[in-house]
Amino acid sequence: MGQIFNPQDPNYPGESLDLSSANCFPLYSFLLALGTTTVDYFSLDVESSEYKVLQSIPWDKIDIKTLSVEYNLIPEGMPALIDFMKSKGYIYYMKFIRPYTHDLIFVKQEVLDHTRVQYGELPILDVNNTASWMTRSNLES
Repeated sequence: MGQIFNPQDPNYPGESLDLSSANCFPLYSFLLALGTTTVDYFSLDVESSEYKVLQSIPWDKIDIKTLSVEYNLIPEGMPALIDFMKSKGYIYYMKFIRPYTHDLIFVKQEVLDHTRVQYGELPILDVNNTASWMTRSNLES
């Protein structure tokens, strides 16, 4: 059993500080129920428990190709998160920051090996048009 926390946001005074109980199940259990252990993209945003959730994943049994992980609220800190993901075979690919969004993107090396994007050629998101992706090399030419 877990809890969902609804913090009061000064920008939204109507929000409460209530806790709601929720049944929680491991990601691996859901994947087995769906008959797969491969995930192309996984977004993790659980308001400060991201590191603990990542530690609970049986990485030797699940193949997650790309992850975005909210990092700004985890007590372990961003460096610990990056080190943990590197230990699981991921490359810290980029940081994505927008209002209410502070995510780190992690990609398996094998995914990068099968794309035209090279290591170190980080995409830059045009904040005026979230569908527009450009690489640094494109911006420099």
